[in-house]
Amino acid sequence: MGACMAIGLLNYFVDPYNIYGNNRLGVYISSEREAKQNLIKSYPHTAVLLGNSKSALISVADVGGTVVFNGGIAGASMSEIYFFAQRYVVDQNRVFLGVSLGQQGGLNVADQDVFRPLTMSRRLGYALSLKSTEYTIKTISKYAQGEASSLGKDGTQNPEKWFKAHSKTDVDLLQYRVEEFVDGWISQLSTAPSEFIAFQKMKELMQARGIHLDVFIYPIHPDIRASFTPHQWQQLEEWLAEMRKIYPEITDFSRGGYSEYDHFTATDPVHFMPKTGAKMIEELIQSGQ
Repeated sequence: MGACMAIGLLNYFVDPYNIYGNNRLGVYISSEREAKQNLIKSYPHTAVLLGNSKSALISVADVGGTVVFNGGIAGASMSEIYFFAQRYVVDQNRVFLGVSLGQQGGLNVADQDVFRPLTMSRRLGYALSLKSTEYTIKTISKYAQGEASSLGKDGTQNPEKWFKAHSKTDVDLLQYRVEEFVDGWISQLSTAPSEFIAFQKMKELMQARGIHLDVFIYPIHPDIRASFTPHQWQQLEEWLAEMRKIYPEITDFSRGGYSEYDHFTATDPVHFMPKTGAKMIEELIQSGQ
């Protein structure tokens, strides 16, 4: 019993997920949904960047003109993004919402559970789980070795491992990833009204709170663009037309200079460079002044 309590206390104070807001050594695991709920409260900022992993990699520290917290979450659905904003984007001045061309925006109420306040049972569950203990040991070890954490205090993902994994040229691997992305993305594309509810709710939420909302479409790798068939392009244009009904001033970076090869790594056709994202945010700031 005593050993169990000691382990629970260790997990609580090391807090590898930063679920309690106690983490001081750095977040070294994939726990954006948990960690960013506390990071956004502790990091002084006036604007928030939202979106999926493409947003999460954007180097908000390089954005001039305003202090931005990176609330991007890898793998996040639009309903998760909306519910995160509902809880944590309250009195900021500005929100930048990144979306992928053709992204679905259905509202899944179950996703809200990720950001609900911690109950006592959930607090104990995190503190006493074997997985938390494993991550606590990992956190202490990596901190002692001087490794950089996977999340910065401003919420940005550390891109070091990503750069290493995708910097070496491999034409076949790149082509495989392009084909995989195109097939997977187009297969789930829909322009049904139900797939735009979360986008509409986000607009209404920001209007109700008096927060300026900039919505932008992420850049698209040239090889992905070249792989879309005319019919697929038509589907994407229909999606964009529906989005413009909600966001008439949406900024489309999926075509133009930011969608050239030099804004991507050698073998990742999905995620653009962190500083490319910072330049896009700065462009949105300047255009909105």
